[in-house]
Amino acid sequence: FIVEAGEVVCTKTKEGVETEVSALLGTGSYFGELALLNDDKRQANVKAASETVTCLTVDRATFKRVLGPLENIMKDTKYVDKA
Repeated sequence: FIVEAGEVVCTKTKEGVETEVSALLGTGSYFGELALLNDDKRQANVKAASETVTCLTVDRATFKRVLGPLENIMKDTKYVDKA
């Protein structure tokens, strides 16, 4: 997802307690890329932090086609699991 307008924040819930795990993400920020790169489930929840939010979406096939060549670079910098 790419934030087109508004702000969001990523959270995780552990033992019933919700904790913010990111700074506010605003216009141009993105989230959900690790699930696409690693063919995994999402690792956090994302909540609107402003009254309205507009996000652009990219499906897995398009993400892999467009950004897939960067995967090896990301693995070398430990951004992606090396599984």
